[in-house]
Amino acid sequence: MADAMLNGWVAAVASLRDLLPVGDFGRPGLPGTFSLAAPDYIRDVLTAAGFTGNTITQAQMHGAWGHGAEDSAEFLLGTAPVAT
Repeated sequence: MADAMLNGWVAAVASLRDLLPVGDFGRPGLPGTFSLAAPDYIRDVLTAAGFTGNTITQAQMHGAWGHGAEDSAEFLLGTAPVAT
């Protein structure tokens, strides 16, 4: 299973859990950014859609969320689950 907490964006949002209503953000299988983080769930969805012989390969990518703290904060706060 993919570990959402290995994602820096999820870790940053989760660190605000005491300040913002982030709920179960990052938990595989729930609606949202990481809804397809669990390989068995992905396989079930694809199989139900008629695809067979599915191979799931975990990939890790790095990204930037802005240029500096202010830009990054604006991006993160404008993105679910903290966006209003």
